Amino acid sequence: MIVNSLKLARVRNRVPRLARLVALTGVALALAVQGHAQDAEAAHAAARSRGNAVTQWNAIAIDAFKPTQGTNPMAQSRSLAILHAAIHDALNAIDRRFESYTPGLADAHGASADAAVAAAAHEVLVAQVPEQTALVDDAYARALASIPNGAAKASGIAVGQASAAANMLRRLNDGSEQAAQPVFVPRSGPGEYQFTPPFDFAALPGWGRVKPFVIELRRHKLEGPDRLSSAEYAHDLAFVKAIGKSDSRIRTALPPTDRCTTCRNVVFATPVADRPVLSASVTAVAQLPTQSPALRT
Repeated sequence: MIVNSLKLARVRNRVPRLARLVALTGVALALAVQGHAQDAEAAHAAARSRGNAVTQWNAIAIDAFKPTQGTNPMAQSRSLAILHAAIHDALNAIDRRFESYTPGLADAHGASADAAVAAAAHEVLVAQVPEQTALVDDAYARALASIPNGAAKASGIAVGQASAAANMLRRLNDGSEQAAQPVFVPRSGPGEYQFTPPFDFAALPGWGRVKPFVIELRRHKLEGPDRLSSAEYAHDLAFVKAIGKSDSRIRTALPPTDRCTTCRNVVFATPVADRPVLSASVTAVAQLPTQSPALRT
């Protein structure tokens, strides 16, 4: 969906180069290596003033999330999905080349794409992170000030607002409001999950019941869990213990590419507020020589 939005913006000559697009997105923070965390932060900051409207508002959204949803990757993923669905549908109404995420938006040929993106993003962000309204309003005012007044601008604002409203309405009862319930209480006995100190709670234990944005859950049911007495369970438990212990020789024998992939997976599952520091640390560990003592701790 984000890709489609970027394609539309590029068609309108608003993406100078694809390589710059990748470097400027908020995802670049997750790929920072040791000694380059500040560079990644600088690239993120540059996205606010360069690139196209889509990358600019993606950067603004990440800034808005940091004090609140920046520590809640699940809520943040939902907000970003709504944001980019609204942007996509608004741009698609202007130049209808893809399937809409939320159907029903009227054609808006000739509307300003920049105004549409700004209006869609603004409406979603002030609704999802209302405590950051001042930051978002300021960015919105600056974005609109750079667009010439006229029918195209007005039409772009209207279609962006309509797209945001339609997409937020679609997600209104998706189960996210009830995701904190029921509160998880660990049970005793073999195979039962226990809290890992210092944590004494499970964050949003009902998130698995939130309606997905694309897939149908009934078509993606998982088998398991394996019986505790099964060979499969014994094999997986032994592997986790072998690779996870502090002096694991299996872990240190892994190729650097495998370790780097694992580190990146950890970073992408980490709240955005913590990514710059963590990404520099784990990627540096992934790049250490195979027999480095640091990989055994």
